[in-house]
Amino acid sequence: MRYVQGVLCAAAVWCAAASASAQLGTIDQRSQQSPTDNKAAWFTLGTNLVWQQQVRAGLTGNLSSIQFTSGGPAGGVITLRIRPGTAWSNGPVLAQRTIRKNLTGPEMHTLDFSEEVPSLSLLMPMGATFVIEFTGTGSNLGLYGSYVNPSTGPALYPHPLYFQGSRFLNGGWRIGFTTYVISRPLCLSDFNSDGGVDGDDITAFISAWEYGDPEADVSEDGGVDGNDLYEFFVLWEGASC
Repeated sequence: MRYVQGVLCAAAVWCAAASASAQLGTIDQRSQQSPTDNKAAWFTLGTNLVWQQQVRAGLTGNLSSIQFTSGGPAGGVITLRIRPGTAWSNGPVLAQRTIRKNLTGPEMHTLDFSEEVPSLSLLMPMGATFVIEFTGTGSNLGLYGSYVNPSTGPALYPHPLYFQGSRFLNGGWRIGFTTYVISRPLCLSDFNSDGGVDGDDITAFISAWEYGDPEADVSEDGGVDGNDLYEFFVLWEGASC
């Protein structure tokens, strides 16, 4: 059993969506997802229908949460997978969550990926490209997003949407989502990410550690304490990541 989105779940079954209070980290990427906006769009989820929204990380750190909005009747099941690379991606599944829609109509879901933080499986360098893949089952189930006719202007998110292996229609469509990141240097001994391991990294780490910055959680145990201080200096002295 494991907790996903604040609900006790078995690994092979669906888990209910959490409220927005489950958001973790700093907002990184945002693609419009409001069902009430005049540029809102609808993307049908059904058996064997696969959508991939390409995303480019704007911050270096662990992808910690993804938010999106579904529509349709209660009871629909939605699976979200994260894969590396550009769309269309057949790369390995880095993380996966499955939820059941609780409400009829628009429902916002916030998926928590904090359990992947210790393994660094979702550590994304700034500029890294990955895809958010959506599938689902249920009558009239879908996702909200946006549409801009390419003849009138650019899409509301710069990276493309793919459906069943190909770019979707004329390229103006995007699934709505917000990604959250817990900032973290790619190499912890180079804490200030300037390309070298020196005294400036100690200064940067101590400053973060004193303020309880999650970035200073070097031990990845969920807290900022003496263990992080010890582990940082072990890494720094060995100039290892």
